[in-house]
Amino acid sequence: MPSAFRVKGKTVSLQDCERMSDQELYGLLKENMPAVAETVRSVNDSNRETVIDFLKFLSEGAG
Repeated sequence: MPSAFRVKGKTVSLQDCERMSDQELYGLLKENMPAVAETVRSVNDSNRETVIDFLKFLSEGAG
C-alpha cells in the first residue's frame, strides 16, 4: 500500500490523513470532488477510511 498519494498536485501522506480532523478531511474531499462532498455531507467514524481510500483512488486514476 502506498504511504502517500497526490491530490491536485500536492503530496498527501496517509499519516497526514490519519492526523487530519474529520473537518479537514472533508475539506480535502470538497476541494477535489465537490459533488462527492455534497453527497457525503460529512466525514465521521463510519466513513473516514472510505473517504481516505477514495482520495487514494482519485490520485491513482490521475497518474
